[in-house]
Amino acid sequence: MHGKHVAVAPLLVALNEVGCGLPGLPVPVGRVTGSLEAVGGPLVPSALPAERLLEGTVTVRGAAGDSYTVRVGSDGAFTRRVPAGVYTVTGRSPLYESGAVDCDAAGPVTVRTGVTSRVPVMCQES
Repeated sequence: MHGKHVAVAPLLVALNEVGCGLPGLPVPVGRVTGSLEAVGGPLVPSALPAERLLEGTVTVRGAAGDSYTVRVGSDGAFTRRVPAGVYTVTGRSPLYESGAVDCDAAGPVTVRTGVTSRVPVMCQES
């Protein structure tokens, strides 16, 4: 593989996720967990807090170009194991701008080995 770089950590995390980890090659992983939610917009007095949670997908992207996408159910919650590092987190929901616009976390999230990092992903309504 002369002249090419291979992202080994994402491959090892994927193998570990399906129970095919390689003995002797531990991958330092942590978790990113949070919620995909609508924020802002007009005040609706009858709305329940659960109505602000959105289904869709959340993508966790590392600086090296590694990317992990997780499905978000109607409860708005997501969790994804990723290698330790710094990531940007974005989401999309068919209930927000027909799924055509990214929703963002407030900033990058640092994932540490064995630690769960919580990050809300917010879709700003007008």
